[in-house]
Amino acid sequence: MDLLKEYKREIEYCTFCPRLCRFECPTALAEGNETYTPTSKMTLVYLTEMASEKPEEVKEAFYMCVDCRHCMTPCLHRIDVPKVLIAARAKVYESNIADDTIKKFAASIEKYDHPYSTVLENNLEDILKTQQEILLQRSKQPDGPSSPLANGEGKVLYFPGCTALRFDKELVKGAMRLLDRLGIAADVMDKPLCCGYPGYAAGNMNWFMKVALQLKQLLDRYDSVISTCPTCINTFKNTYHRYGIDIKARSMHLLEYIAPEIKPFLDGIAKENKSAAYHDPCHLGRHLGVYNAPRELIDQLYERRIEFQWNRADANCCGGGGAVPLTHPKTSEKIAKKRMSEFKKTGADVLLTACPSCVRWLKKADEHAEVMDITEVIVSKLAERV
Repeated sequence: MDLLKEYKREIEYCTFCPRLCRFECPTALAEGNETYTPTSKMTLVYLTEMASEKPEEVKEAFYMCVDCRHCMTPCLHRIDVPKVLIAARAKVYESNIADDTIKKFAASIEKYDHPYSTVLENNLEDILKTQQEILLQRSKQPDGPSSPLANGEGKVLYFPGCTALRFDKELVKGAMRLLDRLGIAADVMDKPLCCGYPGYAAGNMNWFMKVALQLKQLLDRYDSVISTCPTCINTFKNTYHRYGIDIKARSMHLLEYIAPEIKPFLDGIAKENKSAAYHDPCHLGRHLGVYNAPRELIDQLYERRIEFQWNRADANCCGGGGAVPLTHPKTSEKIAKKRMSEFKKTGADVLLTACPSCVRWLKKADEHAEVMDITEVIVSKLAERV
């Protein structure tokens, strides 16, 4: 299928635009290369569609996009450049001219149905032990959940996401215990499932559509699906819809879902005598429009919250999205280091965010900095309140 035909308006608007977005793109800024600016990349897509350029000669530029949507912030026409570039990647993949890195990755996710081979299966065994402990403890409390949220919201699924399952089991366990503490009886998957985003970002649309249709059958059994991974939630809520797949379950980031319930629990708990800066994850902020809930929680957890100079819709990316770590790892590293340089300028003691991928990449960029997911902090504080 030629996904680019439906984006004719976007491609032409960007090709003939005055290029106001060229100073927003993290890949272009990291590499100092005009070719990687949003309008240049869209122009290359335009030229390949007009047969003025051969896709195999310019395809590398299509993968220089972290899907952060920062280019949309100054764009008067609200052109979604990332979705067009991903469609261009799909055309490259379908034409069998993708680089070997993409082909090998695509073969791996088709084999395992997620990006991390057998590691996720092993990690999930440990996660399910925690779930059994929670269920056992819950069975000893016949009164059941006391949370209005749990009583009124129907069936809930906690979807950990591949990155958290692979790199941060403790975040997953902590989220499960947090939900239980709030009286939210959430199910957890008994096998590792991927939302499909890694394949989507790589241009493997057949695998993405297969995964999306399979997951729809599971998610439709629930009233709400929540995750600590904003990429998963954005995929369920927005990307699936773009391809004609709508799930019945309400999809929300964990922090947004629990915000009304967790605030009373945090009242009376001593705040951390530290200053905290908040990094807006691209998929939580610009993609999902969630800016306030994480900040309100930080204000209950820390004495002082410090904003980055570039924040909210103008926040810079961590470099971990859009398959760039796969295709251009050095570029991804440069983007993350730039963000950590900005963090140092805030003077804050700790860097908080709400995305496992952001935590991972920002930590890699500066191993000496204290980088944490807000969920981790909440779990730690509630442990003090036995």
